Amino acid sequence: MEEKVLVLLQKAGWFKGRKVDISKFVAFLIDGEYIVFKRAADFMEEYVIW
Repeated sequence: MEEKVLVLLQKAGWFKGRKVDISKFVAFLIDGEYIVFKRAADFMEEYVIW
């Protein structure tokens, strides 16, 4: 990952190994009949900023 991207993510609150609870968001998507793949959930747990 480029240094610029890392700096922007860190300023937004991201850090390596970050893992947030996305269960409510995943439930919302599933209720809307979307499929939430494991890789997508893993990405959201680490990179999504609420």
